Amino acid sequence: MENSNNTNALILFGKFLRKTGQNEDALALFLRADQANPNIAVVKQELGNYLVENNQPMEAFPFFLMATRLDPNEPFYHYNLGNFVFLFEEHLTKLNKGEKMGLLMHESFKEAARLQPANFDYQLRYAQSFFDFNSSNKDDALIAWNILIKEFGKRSEIEIDYLKLGKARVLIDLKRQDEAITLLNSVKSASVIRQRTDLLKKALIKKKLPPSDVDKHKFDTKENQHPPTLKSGYLKTVPFVTDPLLENIKRITKQLLEDRMLEDFRRDVRIAKFLSNGELSLEMSFRNQGSDHSIEP
Repeated sequence: MENSNNTNALILFGKFLRKTGQNEDALALFLRADQANPNIAVVKQELGNYLVENNQPMEAFPFFLMATRLDPNEPFYHYNLGNFVFLFEEHLTKLNKGEKMGLLMHESFKEAARLQPANFDYQLRYAQSFFDFNSSNKDDALIAWNILIKEFGKRSEIEIDYLKLGKARVLIDLKRQDEAITLLNSVKSASVIRQRTDLLKKALIKKKLPPSDVDKHKFDTKENQHPPTLKSGYLKTVPFVTDPLLENIKRITKQLLEDRMLEDFRRDVRIAKFLSNGELSLEMSFRNQGSDHSIEP
């Protein structure tokens, strides 16, 4: 099984079985590939997926983390890790009560966007992550939203208005209320009236004007508008965009499948934890050697 061609065959067939719903058989193939070579990022990713589907997010986290370490130039692994941390934030805070998980989420989206700057989904989720992480740099956030508005070609009116809302929120945080109000006045889609109104009230309050002044900023809306069908991310205060991938993971994790431990691992990631210096550590178990080792990312 040391032959790399055999390992590739196991991975490809395992992916095929997953697509056809044969998850247990796929798992067996991924385990065999992991035994043959414990340093393949896609295998760690697939094992993490299996653990998530079996309602074991804490156990899945080190595998997704390892995928980014084993193949740091693959943007999808960083994007997936960011989505995972965002979705299972409450579970993962058991590892750290501070903001390190929020920073990991934010930096994961940033790295995905850096590695593939032409990918709209990656850039969008990076921009949104500034709202999910309290210590984020708002000047960088403004740059990210400007890139989305200016550099991704022609988009639908509802998508453009969504991006304007994101930029306006950053402008409000930067105390540039007049710019935010001007931008919000250009939003026309009926689907985002509530979000537009809420942000406008916030901008007016920060200008020390009565929220009732929002009536002076009424606008004509186009009927029969629908929320945008963007694939990525959430704005916590603008929740009309949903991510099919994250929603699917959330749905799967609610379906508590039979809990099983992966006893067949030759090399298994046991736990990911923060060290005293703030670095993440992956604790490894080499079961066939009967000894434990720790590695740092």
